[in-house]
Amino acid sequence: MVPVALALGASIAWGCSDFLAGIKTRRLAVLWVLLVSQCTGLALVLFAALVSGHALPSGHAALLAAGAGEFEKFVERSASDADSECAVKQGQYFAQRLIEGPRQARYAVC
Repeated sequence: MVPVALALGASIAWGCSDFLAGIKTRRLAVLWVLLVSQCTGLALVLFAALVSGHALPSGHAALLAAGAGEFEKFVERSASDADSECAVKQGQYFAQRLIEGPRQARYAVC
């Protein structure tokens, strides 16, 4: 039940932020709305992480997560509509190789 509640909460948050950002960009510059929304999201995530009482991820784990996000953006930008599914599989394969090592990777490259 917890995964369903988290998914519902994420869907509502994403939908509200998408709607409100569209309204705000009619009056303000897009980059300003983007900057404020990203900083607000970061502040909320840091607050939730600190309130939870769990240890924050190490710098190495945060760096790997940021690198995976940047790699995902690169793969999405470089893939055309025709081969986007293959590009996603390649991204998953290489990310898994980075984390688990070459022998444990489960995805084949197209």
